[in-house]
Amino acid sequence: MKVVHRDESTLILRPNDLWVEILKVLIFGTLFIMMIRASNIKSLTCNRVQQNQIQCQLRSTLFGSELENETLKNLREARLEVNHGRYSDSYYIIIVAGGIRRSLTCGDLSASACEQAVEDINTFIQSPNLSNLEVSPKIPVYFWLIPIFFLAVLVSIIRDVQAHLITWTFDRSQGIVTHRQKTLFGGKTTEYPLSDITGAQIFTKLGRRNTVMCRIELLTREGENLPLTSWYTSGDSTRYAAYVLREFLQLNTLPLFKN
Repeated sequence: MKVVHRDESTLILRPNDLWVEILKVLIFGTLFIMMIRASNIKSLTCNRVQQNQIQCQLRSTLFGSELENETLKNLREARLEVNHGRYSDSYYIIIVAGGIRRSLTCGDLSASACEQAVEDINTFIQSPNLSNLEVSPKIPVYFWLIPIFFLAVLVSIIRDVQAHLITWTFDRSQGIVTHRQKTLFGGKTTEYPLSDITGAQIFTKLGRRNTVMCRIELLTREGENLPLTSWYTSGDSTRYAAYVLREFLQLNTLPLFKN
């Protein structure tokens, strides 16, 4: 938590690590774009219109749904292109029709299978007795698990971002503590009598690499604990916010630390 505003009658606290969730969104967006590009599978269907004229349909599909259908005339040649990556190579079938150059990803086909597909296309071009051809790279089985994974990640990110869009306002003039939380579907506001707040504690736990994580919890006259956040954070800002809060509540003792 961090202190957003403080004067004689009002104290406003808000979570201070929303940037972490923004970073998650950026990473998720990058991976999502990569997934879309990797899942965009193109297939080629060709028919011999005349002895020396071949017309093809280049279809682009995403998880089985057609995105684009392009007509290519006068198929000329096909060749294999390899992009050498750091950990693995990517294979593409390059087709030339008239003055147009297009590429097909090989999906989960091996290099030899890609070479065979290129050979089949060139054989079809050079064989007037063949009337049709179809080249359809297979979609890797794991691609069908990707949408489920990304949907789960997206739901998690939305939940976490919404959890960070909260504000605690302590208003001494009105005698009210207001907890506001925004969501994609509106907002939620909860109010507590300021007189019912009898203390504020810092609860701690060990995080990764033995990092001390903490959060602030309010204590009520009924013995109820009201955590300001549902998660724990590291850093001195939460501890500082706890001291400021206890000073604002005019508590004489320092904030307690509990595991």
